[in-house]
Amino acid sequence: MPTTAILKITDSNGMVLYEAPQPKGEAIVEPSAAYVLTRLMEGVFENGGTGNRVASIIKRPVAGKTGTTDTDGWMVGFTPELSTAVWVGYDKGRDITTTDGRRAAPIFAEFTEKALENIPPKIFPIPDGVVSVYINPQSGKLATAACPEKELETFISGTEPTEYCDQHGKAPAVDDAQSKVDPAEESRSLWNNIKRWWLN
Repeated sequence: MPTTAILKITDSNGMVLYEAPQPKGEAIVEPSAAYVLTRLMEGVFENGGTGNRVASIIKRPVAGKTGTTDTDGWMVGFTPELSTAVWVGYDKGRDITTTDGRRAAPIFAEFTEKALENIPPKIFPIPDGVVSVYINPQSGKLATAACPEKELETFISGTEPTEYCDQHGKAPAVDDAQSKVDPAEESRSLWNNIKRWWLN
């Protein structure tokens, strides 16, 4: 998109002398791919994620990425309404301590909650072209009733696993329609997240 330096020029009577043309939007990525990436980035704030220690501060759906180097600590994240980047470091290239590297995430969480305190939480909109299925995290294949662990994962339609996990005994014969997540089941999973955001 071209850079626009001047949006509008008016005279003393309010007559518009110049107005920059409105930029034309351009689709850069398919909505289904953007949603799958967002779901992965929501995992940063779930158990095992690098942002999990601040998940209790954030009472809404959020996605993001942490990052640390010898000289920088980062937390970049977004909700459906707001994008925020926090950097912690020194402008002279001085190394940061391990403690300094952990400061970006709490700053991000507290700022996000304060900035959105009067806005009700919203989930990220789910576009057409995505499907959620339960997989076995060890095999990456569709989970069966014999699998001790199952994780709900989101895929672009047509890229989800089609083979059933066989690491925990013979996979039962299940037709493809049964492997897809029931909307009610997905809703229960979503509700568990909503309860976590609300009660923490």
